Amino acid sequence: MKGHASAPSARSWFDARAPYLVPLALAIFTRVDFARRLPYAGEDAYITFRYAENWAHGLGPVYNAGERVMGFSSPLWTAWLALGALLHVPTLDFARGSGILFDLLALVLTARLLAREASRASAWAFAVFFAVFPLFSAHAVLGMETSLLVFLLAATATAVRARHPSTGVLAACLALTRPEGLVAALI
Repeated sequence: MKGHASAPSARSWFDARAPYLVPLALAIFTRVDFARRLPYAGEDAYITFRYAENWAHGLGPVYNAGERVMGFSSPLWTAWLALGALLHVPTLDFARGSGILFDLLALVLTARLLAREASRASAWAFAVFFAVFPLFSAHAVLGMETSLLVFLLAATATAVRARHPSTGVLAACLALTRPEGLVAALI
C-alpha cells in the first residue's frame, strides 16, 4: 500500500477515529497528574542526577569529584540529563519533561506500527492502555530512564520494520540505555 512508510498526515492527528489525539491527550493528563502527586523523583534517580550534574559542571560523569566510580546504570540517560544541566534546566524538571516527551513519542510510534502491521483496533487498545496505565504514567515522571528505553524500543522496532538506515544507531542507543536494552538491541 502506498503511503505506509510516511508519517501520519496532519489531518489524521486530529481525526478522533485515529489512535493519536485522544490517547495523547490522556497520556499528557495522566503524566502531568502523576507529576503533581509525586513531588520527588524515584530514589535511584537522584544518583543519576548527581552524576549528570557533575558531568555538566566539567567534573566528568562522577558522583564525587576525583572519584572515578561508575554508579549509574544508564550512560545515555545520564548524558541526556547532563545536557539538561548544561542548559541550566533543573534536573528533575528536565527528566520529567523528557520522560513525558519520550512516552508520547513511544505511544505514537507504537500505535502507528500496530495500525500498519495489525489493525486500528490493536493500535487503539495499545494507545489507550499505555496512556492511562498508572505504572507507565509514574515511570515517566520519576526521573528514571524507563520512558527513554520504551521510546527507543518503539523507534528501533519501527526502523527495523522499515529497514531504515538509522536502525544501527537506534539499536546502539538502546544498548546504552539499560542492561536489558543491550539484550533487546542484540535480539
